[in-house]
Amino acid sequence: MDIEPITPSYHDLTATCAACQTLAPHSQLFVCLKEDCSYALQQKLPVLSPSLFYRREKVFCGACTFRGSHKAHRKYMQRAEPLAFQTASGEMGTKLQMEFDKFMKSGEETAVGFYMQENMDLKNLPPPRIVEYLTKSGTVMEWHRRVAVLNNALKTMSDFRDEGQKFVKEQAEELLTEFSKTSKQIRTILTITQPDMEQLREDRHETHLREMGIDPSAEDAHSSLSSMSSTSTKVSKKKTG
Repeated sequence: MDIEPITPSYHDLTATCAACQTLAPHSQLFVCLKEDCSYALQQKLPVLSPSLFYRREKVFCGACTFRGSHKAHRKYMQRAEPLAFQTASGEMGTKLQMEFDKFMKSGEETAVGFYMQENMDLKNLPPPRIVEYLTKSGTVMEWHRRVAVLNNALKTMSDFRDEGQKFVKEQAEELLTEFSKTSKQIRTILTITQPDMEQLREDRHETHLREMGIDPSAEDAHSSLSSMSSTSTKVSKKKTG
């Protein structure tokens, strides 16, 4: 799938230091892991993108981490960028993984799912390692691009399932329509009386004459029909005799 890369804005690549309020690139920011620190990593709110991590958590620039106001906790400091990718990839990846798994467990809910369960070897189909795939993104842009690839794949599979379901429904309706039509035709033929059959034969004969450009009211046309009826009667008598 050819997905156009997403170009993040400047603020998607930078964040503000909680101590000095300096705007710094994500790669130069740190988080504090000391438990009793009021600035420590919380991870209480959902983080569905690496950029959102820096808005949810308190981060520090290198100067404040090693020489400034937070240097007392420097041994508890950790680079923020890997944590941002790991956290966002874990949360978003889990959500996407669940969506992918639904296609393998749809079972009898759809005709396509039923066919897959009954006729395909799904047990040996390796599941996509989505969390790892997102975590190993090199940049925020690449991370968003990979999410777009996965979302596009989900949409494509959903379209296949819906189109398959629609096709099966249409074919089933056509099958039942043809079955009903044939059944009615047979029932009509079996219940028709002899006078009705004669009239039906005459109507068909007149229709055929009109299609040939012959006026059914002409004497030749009537004699032709009488001849056919006579022949039909003789054949019928021979069979009964």
